[in-house]
Amino acid sequence: MRPILFYDTTLRDGEQTPFVVFSVEQKLALARQLAELGPDILEVGFPAASESEFTAVSRAAEELRGPVIAGLARCRTADIDTTTKALEKAQKPRISIVLPISDRHLTASLRLSRKQAEDQIGEAVRHARKFVEDVEYIATDATRTTESDLFSALDIAAQAGAATLVVADTVGCGLPEEIKSLFARLRARSAPSVRLGIHCHNDLGLATANSVAALAGGADQVEGTINGLGERAGNTALEEVAAILKYHESLGLTSNINFDKILETSHQVREVSGVVVQPNKALVGQNAFLHAAGMHQQAMLADPLTFEPFGPEWVGGTASLEDRIIFGKFLGKNGLKRLLALDGLELEEAALEGLVTRIRQAIERREFVSRRTVLEWAKAGK
Repeated sequence: MRPILFYDTTLRDGEQTPFVVFSVEQKLALARQLAELGPDILEVGFPAASESEFTAVSRAAEELRGPVIAGLARCRTADIDTTTKALEKAQKPRISIVLPISDRHLTASLRLSRKQAEDQIGEAVRHARKFVEDVEYIATDATRTTESDLFSALDIAAQAGAATLVVADTVGCGLPEEIKSLFARLRARSAPSVRLGIHCHNDLGLATANSVAALAGGADQVEGTINGLGERAGNTALEEVAAILKYHESLGLTSNINFDKILETSHQVREVSGVVVQPNKALVGQNAFLHAAGMHQQAMLADPLTFEPFGPEWVGGTASLEDRIIFGKFLGKNGLKRLLALDGLELEEAALEGLVTRIRQAIERREFVSRRTVLEWAKAGK
C-alpha cells in the first residue's frame, strides 16, 4: 500500500468561505481537533495577512507536535520571512509558497511576464530554503495552463529546492481522466524524492473525483478541507478521499486518517464555521445513513449492507439500525405491518390505522420519526 499524505487546509483555505471568520482561539481549538483526525500536514493560516493569522500559526506551531505545521506565503521575501518567524517553534515546519501560473492570472491579476513569474518562483523557494527544509510550491490555476508552461514552473521550483510540487485545479474545471494522465507524466519526469500534490476546488462537483484520480496517477499528497469548506463551491472534502482510499483497497493507497474522528471533527468544523452541511452530504450529512423507503428498510433489517457500503461506525458514528430507519410521507399500512412483524408485533386493524395516522401527522410537522419511535408507539398502543 502506498501511503498518501493528507494536507488539511480547513483553517486557511476553508476560512475563505464567504462569511466565515475564525478567531485565534477558534483556530487553535479546531487545530487540536484536526490533529486528532490525523492529517500529515496542517495548514493553519497565512501569517503575512494579519496579526491574528500570525498569532494563530505561531501558537499552533508551538503547541502541536503531531502533524507538520504549514503557513502560506506568496512569492515575496517579506511573506516568507513573516511565515518563517511564525513557524520558528514548530517541530516540523513547512512553508507553502503560492503563485498563479496561467496566462490569464499572469496578465490580468499579477501583471507579470512568464519569465518574471518563473524568476519569482525560483527566488522565493531558494529564500525559504534558507530557513526550512520543507518547502512546497503550489502552482495556482495549473489546469488552465499549458503543460509545457506548468512543467517549466514546477521544474524551477524543484531545482530551487521545493520538496513538494502541487498542481491546483483552482476553478474546478479539470476532468478526472485528464488529471490522472497529467500526474502519470509528472511522476515519470520527476525525481523520486520530489513529492507531488493535488489541490482541487469543487466548482463542477468533481473535486473528490479529481483528487482521487491524481493519487491514482502518482500524486503523493492531497490537499483539502473537512466538509469541503472553501470559497465558491468549496474544496476537496478530505473525509471523502480518505473513505474512498480505505474502501477501494484495489487502489493500493492508504492514509493516516483516524476514521473514528471523522464525524466528531465534521461537527466541530460545522459548529465553529457556522456553515451548514447539506443533509445528503457523503459520510457526514445528517441523511447519509438514514433510510426512508419501505423496500430499503426491509432489506436493511435483513442485512444493513444491502443499502449501505458500510455502517456509520466506520466514520465514528453511533446511530443504531433502529435509529437509521425513518418514516416518510409515503408510509403505507401494509409496509408498516410487515416492519412491525419483524419485531414480533401485530396490531389490530384499528390500532394499525391509528399508528399510521399518528406517524403521518408527525411527518407533516416535519418531526423525526425513527423505527425506534414507531416501535415505542406501537407497544404503547397495544
